Amino acid sequence: ACKLKLDDPRGALLDTEFAMRDGDTAKALFRQGQAHMALNDIDAAAVSFSKALELEPNDSGIKKELGAAKKKIFCASRILGPDRMRRKKQLYEFKETKYVHLFNVGYD
Repeated sequence: ACKLKLDDPRGALLDTEFAMRDGDTAKALFRQGQAHMALNDIDAAAVSFSKALELEPNDSGIKKELGAAKKKIFCASRILGPDRMRRKKQLYEFKETKYVHLFNVGYD
């Protein structure tokens, strides 16, 4: 939570991976989802929130965040269409590599 407040979502992801080394916990999955949301990786956030909800089915905070992630996915798919959504996700995954500055194709 601290690294999220300090605007360090990548650091927060590392912290959640460390916290889950002995097994998934709802809190760590929730924080992982929040970090993915901050990185605009909404699909991964929805997966994390869904897993957290399986562990804590009555948690209203998890339900709220999962609903927000699903709404963003729905809105983006309506605006961009499925083909453009797929290209945008591929570009996002490609940007994680070290050669992104050489191949900036501008699908943003």
